Amino acid sequence: MNTSDTPETDANTWSDSSEGILYKVVSAEISRKLERERDEANEELSKKYVEYDQLFDEAEKIKIELEMWRDGNIMHEIHRTELEKVEQERDEARENLDQEMKFHHRTHAELVQTQCKQLDIKMKCDQFTG
Repeated sequence: MNTSDTPETDANTWSDSSEGILYKVVSAEISRKLERERDEANEELSKKYVEYDQLFDEAEKIKIELEMWRDGNIMHEIHRTELEKVEQERDEARENLDQEMKFHHRTHAELVQTQCKQLDIKMKCDQFTG
């Protein structure tokens, strides 16, 4: 049983001798066929290298896009955090303003009441004196 990894070549090989030297000979037809198959395989391999290069370039573009997306998300998170901080400061300022307005309104109301009391007292004094 032949366990060669080149059974087609082995099947088409014969021995020849010249000047006492033994040669193993393969027909020109088999040699040409093997060369064509080798050339086709090399051409297919070259195409695969081109395809690999294109896929590698595409993978690099995707990697860059992913990094840009991650950076964009990081920036979005930073901006969202900054926005939340500004909104919180705005809400605190509104609350402080509301408190101050209530204080001023109360103070104004107290001032008006005090003035009214003074007028009442003055009117009562004027009634007694006048």
